[in-house]
Amino acid sequence: MIIKNGQRLVFLGDSLTQRTSVINPSDPAISYALDYVGSYVDILLKHLLINCPELQIDYLNKGIAGNTTQSLLDRIEKDVIAFKPDWVFLFVGQNDAGKSVPIEEFKKNLEVILNTLKQNGIAVVQMSTTPYPDDAERSAVLDVLDDIIKASSKAHVNVFVDLKKPFKRVLAANRIRKNPVNLFNDGCHLSKLGNMLIADQVYAALLRN
Repeated sequence: MIIKNGQRLVFLGDSLTQRTSVINPSDPAISYALDYVGSYVDILLKHLLINCPELQIDYLNKGIAGNTTQSLLDRIEKDVIAFKPDWVFLFVGQNDAGKSVPIEEFKKNLEVILNTLKQNGIAVVQMSTTPYPDDAERSAVLDVLDDIIKASSKAHVNVFVDLKKPFKRVLAANRIRKNPVNLFNDGCHLSKLGNMLIADQVYAALLRN
């Protein structure tokens, strides 16, 4: 386990980090229609609590819906550096792809984010993107972003978690299942099972490294 006793964790990203879908809707019919209102962060922390009971940590969930890499850059000082974390879990890319952020801009922003974290002595877990169901064009862009994320994690010697591979495995199996495994609840937002899959992959990476 690479997380040590007494360390602080910051989870940085968009709505997939903050929570599953609509944020604080005014209509209760929308709120209670969601099948899950947490995120992978909740499940990961439960894994740590029950499997590493001697580990005492604190954490901050700094996911904000709609964020891109530029959004993270704009708030990294106040939402990350100011709290002096030991670890940052970086999960970003869906909105860059959805808002057609140029590939080179994504790459540049990501590099600045990683350099800022490194300069402040913060260890990083970089996560690939997850699929966007039924949108081949956006999914193709996400695959390109994943190549950038993986390459940058190697260059910075960060922990890399490939989420796309296990997601694609489930989606492939769904084609022959009588009752498909639902990983999503709307668009790219995740069901409880989708969040569980992410949490399991991240937890396994923390044990391996």
